Amino acid sequence: MSSATTPVSESFRPARGSHELPQDVYSYKRLPAEEDKFFTPTTIPKGLLGRHKTAPTAWGQPHVARGKLGFKFLSETETSSPEEDEWIVMNQGEYMVIPPAVPHIVKPMSEDMQMFVRFWKKKEEK
Repeated sequence: MSSATTPVSESFRPARGSHELPQDVYSYKRLPAEEDKFFTPTTIPKGLLGRHKTAPTAWGQPHVARGKLGFKFLSETETSSPEEDEWIVMNQGEYMVIPPAVPHIVKPMSEDMQMFVRFWKKKEEK
């Protein structure tokens, strides 16, 4: 099955703290867009490194292809970076499912980190 049509990639597993994707979703975007490209510590968009959230109708799914990525769900009022011990460390081969409009933050935790993000919507929200 293609990773573009199935919510769970056979080569990746959920990270600790990951939510689950609903069954009735489809992948509508990948960043970076090219299937063989990844964000690294030097190319990851600055917007991902600060507090941000997905669209109200979209689930985010960062995947760690190499190295380690720090991840933290934030409360609606939390604006500062979490303390070091509050990060979930995502390892190579793991993904995190982020529900719509939930604030979160990421940061590279190894120099060799490579990651991409896939976005999902419910089929009736095309």
